[in-house]
Amino acid sequence: MIRSIIVLAYLVTPVLAEPRTDLHGDPLPDGAIARFGSIRYRIGPVGPYALSPDGKTLAVEGDTAVTFWDVDTGKPGVRIPISGHPTRIPQPGPLVFTADGLNLVRVLHKDVRVFDAKNGRQRLLIELDEQGLELSPVPGASRFLVVDVARGAHVYDAATGRRVSSVKSDAALARLTPSGKSILGINDARAVLVDPESGKVRVQFEETSELPDPEYAVSPDDQRLYAVGREGRLMTFDTSTAKVLESLDPPAGWATPRVWVGLALSADGTVAYLWRQRQPVQRRDLKAGNWLDPIPAYG
Repeated sequence: MIRSIIVLAYLVTPVLAEPRTDLHGDPLPDGAIARFGSIRYRIGPVGPYALSPDGKTLAVEGDTAVTFWDVDTGKPGVRIPISGHPTRIPQPGPLVFTADGLNLVRVLHKDVRVFDAKNGRQRLLIELDEQGLELSPVPGASRFLVVDVARGAHVYDAATGRRVSSVKSDAALARLTPSGKSILGINDARAVLVDPESGKVRVQFEETSELPDPEYAVSPDDQRLYAVGREGRLMTFDTSTAKVLESLDPPAGWATPRVWVGLALSADGTVAYLWRQRQPVQRRDLKAGNWLDPIPAYG
């Protein structure tokens, strides 16, 4: 009789030990028997975010953690706990992956932290002399550039934490261009390209009232600067001559309220994305020269 009980327990135990999952195969919390909806793509309030160089991981800062999301499946992965509450911190700093994809860098005020991009473990803590505003990956390296409030730009090695170089500029600096050969900035209300070694303005673009509160994006080959203002006008500049090559009226469906606008380019630089809160994302085929169907708004 005792032997029978032991055999029965042996057969039943593996079944009871299997974790319970929902209809999508994701694990359920202890005691739960089902889940309504899905945890996939449920990012919630979005703070700073960064896409990995291979396009497979999206790191998003939320209320209590930076979460790594799998782009293909929408499943959350590694979570990096953070202190404080982003909505209560003025101007939360950005996130960026280094170009080799090995590190995630986060800056907040004078605090720079480097995390392992695979397991989320903190590797380095760097204290800045001035408050950091923006981050950029240095192309082809495990280095990153920090822009501070004092118009300084500093390159750090993510492997050692060593500051490789520093430069000051007369312009308010923003970020490295895709090639890493210039720093995009603003000087006297005009977009400029700054030499990252000397800090001197290399190219200054025309000031235009057609672009209130503009956002900028530089093509992957650094040959074009794109700008869009709140009214939706998209302008293209030649970065070698600073001349305006094209000025387009807002796309169809661009609503009239003046709200913040975003601008980004596809990885190959052939499509421009224009968006505003709760509005469809407008898409411009820069190679063919026509507007594509917008991406519907969500939320």
